[in-house]
Amino acid sequence: MFTNKLDWPKKIKGVIFDVDGLLYSNNLLYTLIFSRLIFELFLHPRRIPVTITGIRSYRNAQELLRQAGSRYKDLGNAQLQKASQEADIDSIFLSEIIEFWIYKLPLRFIKYLRQPGMLKTFHWLKENEFRVGLFSDYPCAEKAKVLGIESYVDIMAHSMEEDIGVFKPDHRGFIIAANRLELAPQEIAYIGDRPDVDGEGAFKAGMLPIIMNKHYRNSEKYIFCSSWKSLRSIILHYSN
Repeated sequence: MFTNKLDWPKKIKGVIFDVDGLLYSNNLLYTLIFSRLIFELFLHPRRIPVTITGIRSYRNAQELLRQAGSRYKDLGNAQLQKASQEADIDSIFLSEIIEFWIYKLPLRFIKYLRQPGMLKTFHWLKENEFRVGLFSDYPCAEKAKVLGIESYVDIMAHSMEEDIGVFKPDHRGFIIAANRLELAPQEIAYIGDRPDVDGEGAFKAGMLPIIMNKHYRNSEKYIFCSSWKSLRSIILHYSN
């Protein structure tokens, strides 16, 4: 079920998804990565403190840049340099930590962590001739391939691209994703798991914001749902 309905001026013809925390379980992923950290602790005990500090600083840097809302030609490097300064870690060494722990290692796990009903929903969307896209803060092509949804996706975009260069909830990336999908923003539903990031960005861009998160309910700006089955019902409702 979905908790509220919004008056909407146009029929929905396309759907764009966030990736991290939505298409697969972040909680299980963090558990697996933590287990790997424990394993590394026994092999290379001196590396673990700096690794944890580096990862934490990289995540903190993203949230600081998100709050600032400034646009960068190379957003990825801006995040890395900010994290390097905060953690007092050489940026080249930190980039090696981030490349493995943030980008490479998760790819080994996420295909086993797909949300139940996710693949069925992507298949349903294509079967019903919706245009489908991905828009995430981080590059998502490799994740789409591992998750098995690459063939269902028409376009991809991420905040670190040079022509976007700013994290959500800035609406720039949403608009660029809509242009690539060749639809007006009002013809697109954006699906995310964070109201303050995904919902707000989609709302500012003029898209229909749908939040899949059972911990949030009350808002006049977003639609909330708690399952992939109910998501399909919502999309069907706003496409008729």
